[in-house]
Parts: sequence; C-alpha cells; structure tokens
Amino acid sequence: MTPEKLKFEELLATTTMFFVENEIEQKYSDRIELIVSDLRTKLSQVNNVEGLKNYIREDKKALDNLLCLLNISTEKFKRIITLLRLNKKYTMSTEWSLSKTRNYMVENEAFLNEVTELILNGANNPKFEAIIPKFYLDNFKIDIDVISRLSNKDDLIRLVKGNIETSYNNDISLAYSKRIIDYLIKICEKNGLDYQVKPEVKFINREPSFTILHNNAIKGIIDISYMITTSSSQTQYARRIKETFEIQKSYNDSLNEFIYVMIIDGAGWFGRQSDFRSIHKTSSQILNLNTLERLEKIIKNIN
Repeated sequence: MTPEKLKFEELLATTTMFFVENEIEQKYSDRIELIVSDLRTKLSQVNNVEGLKNYIREDKKALDNLLCLLNISTEKFKRIITLLRLNKKYTMSTEWSLSKTRNYMVENEAFLNEVTELILNGANNPKFEAIIPKFYLDNFKIDIDVISRLSNKDDLIRLVKGNIETSYNNDISLAYSKRIIDYLIKICEKNGLDYQVKPEVKFINREPSFTILHNNAIKGIIDISYMITTSSSQTQYARRIKETFEIQKSYNDSLNEFIYVMIIDGAGWFGRQSDFRSIHKTSSQILNLNTLERLEKIIKNIN
C-alpha cells in the first residue's frame, strides 16, 4: 500500500533547512584560505595605474580577486563591461565571462586602460558617473582604506565568502540532489527497475530529476529541489510542478499510469511558504530527506 501523503505541517517540521556535506565544507574552507593568501600576497601593489595593469596582465584570476577586494559582484561587473562594450560600438553576441574580459584587456591596450581607470577610481570619475549608477560605482576605488583590508584577515574572509557564496550554494544543492539520486538508484536496482537521471520527457515537456521505467515505459517521475535562498523562480517552479501533477491525473485516468513524487528541502522553501504550500497541495506524493524511508514503499507499487 502506498503511504499516505505527508501533511504540510509534518513536511515543515522535518525539513532539512541546511544540508551539510563535510567534503564541501572542507573544500570551501581550503579555497577561502587560498584566496585570502593570494589576495594578501599579490594585491599590495595595485594602488596605482601601472601596478594594477601589470597585475591584470600577470594573473589569470586578477579580476576575480580585485572584485572580491572591492566587494563588487561578478554579475554587476559583467553588466558594466557589457555597457562599456556597447558604448564603444563593439560587436555584441554574448556577455563576457571574467576570463574573456581579462583576455581582451591583455590584448587591447585601450580597453585595458579604460577598465583599469574604472577599477582604480571609477567612483570619482565624471565619465563613469554619467553612465553608471552611483549605487554601484561607489565601490570602484582602490584607496588607502581598500588596501588596508589586506592586513585584516577576518575582513578578507568575509569578503571572500560573499564573493563565492553563489558557487557554494550551487555545490551544496548538487550534493543534496546526488544524495537523493544515489538513494533512488539503490532502490531501483534492489527492485529490478530501470531508471534515467534527468532525461527529456516529452509528455511533460521538460527534464525531471529522475524517472523510473518498467517495460521501457515511464512509470515514475521524481523531482528534487533544494533551495537555500529565496527567489521569484520558485513561483515558476511551483507552476511546473502543478502542470506535471495535472498531466499525471489525466494519464492515471487512462492505461498510461505513473507515480509522481516531489522531494523538497531547504531554508529557501521554508522562507517562501506560499510556493511551498502550492507544491504540497498539487503533488500526489511529497517527501524530504528526513522522510525518504517512505520512498521505497511508493516505488514498490510500480508495475
């Protein structure tokens, strides 16, 4: 018998707010230590035009490190570089990565001069004030206060963490998904069922996290979501889950029956409970990391 769907209150009470993966924690601890050491060693001579230009030429990670020191987000910097390219009538096809931007700076002296000027003292330059909001521009300056950050390790660690937080969140989310998928694979193999990870499923018009097959037909669809932060994308995600559930209901009225399970966790979902409730309401089965033992009973009903 398929276990009863978790009540929303039980789902909330058992939510894993923050997924902890020791290997990732150690990886980022080592990475932070390395970046901080790099910053303190290499950035002490970038408070003048030639020192800054030489550093950009010599270090492939120069822009990453400079943005970290200045507390400027990579995304904001990329938008500003796009603006400078547009103003120079450069041929535009796509936004440049930091490595692409640096490579072009090394190849093109005029572009190197302009971006160096922006980084060194854009906050007080009328040319940049006319095209970039002061809210963003204020951080573009390397003065004695900025250089003094290099002597304060705790301050640098805080800056580095802010700079790599998105990368950390992504790695934690991937580790969470891997934990669930490894568990699903074990159940499928134990019960003699075929499976696919992130396949294209035409009848729902997207890639779910996992599908379970029986006699070459999809008999189970499982979605996995772990969110640390909140965003408007969660509303769109909730809408896709609802669409899948509606498709499941229509299929289950015919001979093409399949199970649909949502596995969901994270402080981001807890913080955006309207979307969380919407997913709970529309899912036929909804679980989390702490209630995975129910999953094998659900999958055993596949035939």
